[in-house]
Amino acid sequence: MVDIPFLKRMWPTKRQSKAPVTPLSDDGIEQWEQFAGQGNSPRLLEQKATVIAELIRMSADLPFDLAESFQEETPSIKLNVEQKHRSRLEAVAFALRIVDELSSLCLSGDQRNILMTAIESILAETFCNDIFLPDQFDAFIQEKYEDYGSYKRWSDTDPGTGITLFWEYERRQAHIIGIGKSALYNTMLGALLAEQINRWGIRNLLSP
Repeated sequence: MVDIPFLKRMWPTKRQSKAPVTPLSDDGIEQWEQFAGQGNSPRLLEQKATVIAELIRMSADLPFDLAESFQEETPSIKLNVEQKHRSRLEAVAFALRIVDELSSLCLSGDQRNILMTAIESILAETFCNDIFLPDQFDAFIQEKYEDYGSYKRWSDTDPGTGITLFWEYERRQAHIIGIGKSALYNTMLGALLAEQINRWGIRNLLSP
């Protein structure tokens, strides 16, 4: 069995949030009860953005961690630091696309804009070091919003036909990491992603 500790890894960050929140539990899932019944004021949305950004940071290594487990059985798979950086960035962009759509089901347009702008700002401070300058990170994320936004079906369980959002993301990660065409990798990554998104409970967090 593959052990992927993606929800137990905290990335170091220079950012000190002004919005105190309850620490994440050991499995990386926030106890949303602290926000229950408090609505979605701009201040609370910024607090919630801090929590969501932390979950995204914690999970960004998932595709690369999974590939490393494949490397143990397939030594021909060569992984490097550049691949890891690119994989993380793609994971962040994908997660933002997911959160943006889920937030649209719970928030008004103005509320959604406050939340997503705050999340992007937090993540930018993590990635705008040796990888991207702030403007480059913003341009990258906006391009990915438009790119991933063209896939309306998340998975094969959704009605309709055509390539799904998850399939396209799995394919891109396999290409970035250099694992090639691997149905097993794609299937495992898709299953882990579905579990991860479900455990985040974004809609519960954003419900007034």
